[in-house]
Amino acid sequence: MRRRCNRIDPLEKTTGVSVTAGEQEIILVASVPLADEAWQPFGEGDVIEMVNGRVAAPDKLLQQ
Repeated sequence: MRRRCNRIDPLEKTTGVSVTAGEQEIILVASVPLADEAWQPFGEGDVIEMVNGRVAAPDKLLQQ
């Protein structure tokens, strides 16, 4: 499951600390479907590389 949302600065009320908020992209990997939307199971031993919130090579699953 892939999601994009705005980061919320948990330290915004802390004095002397500055954290830049912005957009973030995340991938949730689960062994069962998490919602009623497209879900693709991975095979046993599959290795999936994820970089910056995206699957690096979606068409190439490496077997262990």
